[in-house]
Amino acid sequence: KILTVTAHFIDCNFQMIDLTVSIPHVQGTIFWILVITFNLGQHTGKNFADLFYRVLEEYDCLKKINTITANNASTNGKMAQELLKMLPSFNTQTHLLGCITHVVNLGAKAGLAVLGTIDEEDTLWKEKLPQ
Repeated sequence: KILTVTAHFIDCNFQMIDLTVSIPHVQGTIFWILVITFNLGQHTGKNFADLFYRVLEEYDCLKKINTITANNASTNGKMAQELLKMLPSFNTQTHLLGCITHVVNLGAKAGLAVLGTIDEEDTLWKEKLPQ
């Protein structure tokens, strides 16, 4: 499992900037990120919140966080609750956003589970079309 911390902002030339800040491997090992050392531990909301807080602190961004985009895993909701304890200005209702591509992916998978896949017989008509 990994946790990726990215930053997205518009610079002074009005250019969109996307940066990968850190990509720690979450397995309870020690992992180096730039000049930061983390003992990562478990795949929990508390652990992710602690890690995320340390990254924000290291880059002097504790007061600059706008939103977190994450998938719908319960760990991310728990991380937001833990961040609220550390950052009183963090609002779990408005600062934690679901990733729309993850939501669409979940919907597509659910639809395919109901509809099933296309059988070979259903595709034979394509072979009979004039070329």
